[in-house]
Amino acid sequence: ADDSAYAAVADLSTLSAGRYSVRVVYPSTDDYSMATDEAVFIVQQRPLDTSMISAGTGYSKSPAVTVSCSGKTLTEGTDYTVSYDSTAEGDVPVTVEGMGNYTGTASVTAKIDRTSPSFDGDDCGISFADNQWKQLLSQVTFGFFTKTKDITVKAADSISGIDKYFYYIDKTSEQTALSTSQLETKSFIEDGDGKFTLDPDVQCVIYAYAVDRAGNRSGYICSQGVTVDNTAPLLTV
Repeated sequence: ADDSAYAAVADLSTLSAGRYSVRVVYPSTDDYSMATDEAVFIVQQRPLDTSMISAGTGYSKSPAVTVSCSGKTLTEGTDYTVSYDSTAEGDVPVTVEGMGNYTGTASVTAKIDRTSPSFDGDDCGISFADNQWKQLLSQVTFGFFTKTKDITVKAADSISGIDKYFYYIDKTSEQTALSTSQLETKSFIEDGDGKFTLDPDVQCVIYAYAVDRAGNRSGYICSQGVTVDNTAPLLTV
């Protein structure tokens, strides 16, 4: 065969699957003339199996699939493709199909949640005493006076569950509530169980949102204006 049909290969493991001809050249020495030999070999595709595939252990918004073979992490689109029902949530079957140097299909299950937490439930929202709020208001009033300083924020998420809450206390007397764009610039406090305490003798509006275990985030909600008054009236005689 023409020498131009051959290329030097230092590592045969880098070859793609297929049929190859190999030429071995024996250089000449003082005792022997140069000689060549040829042979044919086949690089076979590696079958995929479930032991090579991981879809993670927790919830995510889409399958976090990784495929490994003999310590090497394979590349999606080069070594395999991934397919699943993009509308399904919960325990979702994921099919991985080999390509290139890999063949066959294998299926694993991924935990998927693309639905944001909700404050629509009867016991959800920002709560204190007998008051409860479930949405982001545009205008607030400061007609809520209380000695109670304990606040609860609760949301619902039926798939992955609530991971954490975030709240922001705006100490203000303004009756125009903060907008979504304004809230994006504020430093919210992270809270695992959604329970916190207000400072004594404070006038404020409370803002909050929730994040589930897949990373989906709810919209903002806020309270009406709240005045915590723990100071006894001063009696002057």
